[in-house]
Amino acid sequence: MRQKREAKNRAKNMQLGGTLVPEPPRVMNRKSKKCECLAMLRASINGVGEWVVKTVVLEHVNHQPTPSKWRGVKEYRMAHVTKHFKQSIITSYDSGAPVSQVRANLAERLGGIENVVLSEKDMNHIVQSERKLKMEGGDANAMMTYFEGLQKDNDKFYHAHRLDEEGHLTDIMWVDARSRVAFSDFGEVVCFDATYLTNSYELPFANFVGVNHHGHSLLLGCALMSHEDCDSFSWLFKQWRLCMGGRCPAAILTDQAPAMRRPLEEVMPEARHRWCLWHIMNKIPSKLGTHSRYAELKDAVKGVVYESLCVEEFESRWASMLVEYKVIDHLKSNVWLGDMYNERNMWVPAYMNNYFWAGMKTTQRVESINSFFDGFLERSTKLFEFPKKYCAAMNKRCSDEKDADAKGLKYIRKLVTGFPIEKFFQKLYTDNKFRDVQRECERLLYCVVEDKKISESGIEYNLEDRVWIIVKGKSEEILTQYKKFYAVKFCKDPIEVSCVCKMFETKGILCRHCIRVLDTNRVVDVPERYILRRWRKDVYRKHMHVTVASYDPTKTEVVKRFDKMMLKCEPICEEATINEQTMEYVMNELQTLQIAVTDRVNVVKQNQHFLPLESLPYQDQVDNTEGNIKNPIGRSKKKRGRPTILRHKALGENNCWKTKKKGTNKVHDDPKGTIVEGQPEGVLTRDGTLPVISKVNQTENEDPENAEDIGCISVVPDDDILLSRNSIVWCDDVERLKFVLGKENMILNEDCVIERNGS
Repeated sequence: MRQKREAKNRAKNMQLGGTLVPEPPRVMNRKSKKCECLAMLRASINGVGEWVVKTVVLEHVNHQPTPSKWRGVKEYRMAHVTKHFKQSIITSYDSGAPVSQVRANLAERLGGIENVVLSEKDMNHIVQSERKLKMEGGDANAMMTYFEGLQKDNDKFYHAHRLDEEGHLTDIMWVDARSRVAFSDFGEVVCFDATYLTNSYELPFANFVGVNHHGHSLLLGCALMSHEDCDSFSWLFKQWRLCMGGRCPAAILTDQAPAMRRPLEEVMPEARHRWCLWHIMNKIPSKLGTHSRYAELKDAVKGVVYESLCVEEFESRWASMLVEYKVIDHLKSNVWLGDMYNERNMWVPAYMNNYFWAGMKTTQRVESINSFFDGFLERSTKLFEFPKKYCAAMNKRCSDEKDADAKGLKYIRKLVTGFPIEKFFQKLYTDNKFRDVQRECERLLYCVVEDKKISESGIEYNLEDRVWIIVKGKSEEILTQYKKFYAVKFCKDPIEVSCVCKMFETKGILCRHCIRVLDTNRVVDVPERYILRRWRKDVYRKHMHVTVASYDPTKTEVVKRFDKMMLKCEPICEEATINEQTMEYVMNELQTLQIAVTDRVNVVKQNQHFLPLESLPYQDQVDNTEGNIKNPIGRSKKKRGRPTILRHKALGENNCWKTKKKGTNKVHDDPKGTIVEGQPEGVLTRDGTLPVISKVNQTENEDPENAEDIGCISVVPDDDILLSRNSIVWCDDVERLKFVLGKENMILNEDCVIERNGS
């Protein structure tokens, strides 16, 4: 095909140029797999059903095969591979190790690369074959089957999905049992983001993230979404709230996506919605970059936003900034700053400091979860691999949380100051949160009481403090020479303290200003209202005792028996390596045991009764409990780069046989299968009700007697029959096969070759 295409181009160039010399055809670099050897064995089945050898040619041409060259033949190499060895390769690959690294580890363990029978290509073939096997019935169906297995293992595992009118998967969300239990303790503040990686179907991976008692990110749910519109977000938020028993977080943090605002107001009206401050401040260069005094205006905007402690201070400084920099004369800057001012209650910290945010101002919590998933997920991850990778990541997160608990009970951070409050929180809080309290105690050196006013309601202190900032490119705060005054109110009966910085209200940690006032009034026992339960290390956490849902379809009874025996065999082999005599004794015993096991297996096989093929019930490979779900449709209308060349494929290349329409030369990939009517179970309608999924109807063939035969093998009404040895299915009943071929005007001769009548 390539040579024909190049010949046409050369002819076209000659017609245009007249005397253009044609280029010589390109040399094909692809190697041929045929060596033109005549060695063969041909056999057929006689009328009795026995194999009869017809032709045998033993002479080899162009090559001399010897027993020492068996490593060059793939069939011989694969014959030395056991099922458990294949499973170990697949397990290592699923754990994140590439095939090349798996082979290198085997070579190091076996004493050299020459002792590894399989090549890297063979191992790749094993891994890819297993992936294709898991995708039988479609990628989406394999994913739903895995979810069903997870739910059987743990009935608290929750998942829901949506389909479009044609049965394609559009949206799917799932929540682990551990996350559902953790929501009761840490679901007060949630961060949601849908800007993580997209898979091959371009479905963004969205996360619900909270904060646990160590201050670490806690995953509270995941979703794959086809579209980031109001309808998709509304469905997702409804499903997530339904999963959490109808409970709603007190505050939720998202990016500045307009499609999220209305669904959140409708589904979670009780939650305080906040926009990510980092996303908004990151737009300053593009929105204000054309201003004549851009550098000064940028610093002024950041100063007004970050340094304003109350609403009145923010509004006054904002108005002064607009006048000073003549923003009204610059159209683009004036429009954007005007829009941001109208929505100031959605992102300005001065409007948010009366709500508890667990220290979150941006979606950095989601970004930390994304970086955690980076070791498990990638763009090439298939749909059916998402749940398994998710479970592996959750197990890693669970292990890290248990390690943090163990270290908190075993080690105690030393005191650095002599304040009683530091020692008080050392016994109660986890190490990370106690470090936050300790940091505030360290900075009390720069906090000085300047003035105080006594009134009927209490005492109001005016404190002077130095300003700490984070320089770009660094993660820790540094001390500056700038000073700022903070007002702190204190009441003796009952003991109450509040600062204008609102650190305790937003982060749950007492600020240094409040600690200074408490120390000034000699308060040793901190009131209970300033000790948050979510930061304590002596509290029983239910989610720590919930296991992550796991499901491994490869763990069959045979594999379990093998693993059980290996637990007994490995210690014996390890002890037998003490000397040569012990090893010889074990080898002799193993040889005796092998003979006994072989005899026992032969007896078991003789006693087994195998049913004929026609007596076995026909089972579809796809679980049709909820319908045959089609794979999602990619959102991109046009791909970048050179378009993919559609080449002709053999029928057996995809391990399936399909009927080819007359008069066409295309092979259809979508077989007639199941269809889904209505909406699936668990999908909410716009009015919030739960519709019932209808039964799955399979399309019936015109001939009911031929239904099972078509599932085994079908023929192409063409003169050329394309075969693939990887997809041939042997049928013992020759009469059934003749019945199928008769419908297409074909016959089966004595050599088992399909021919058309009259040819």
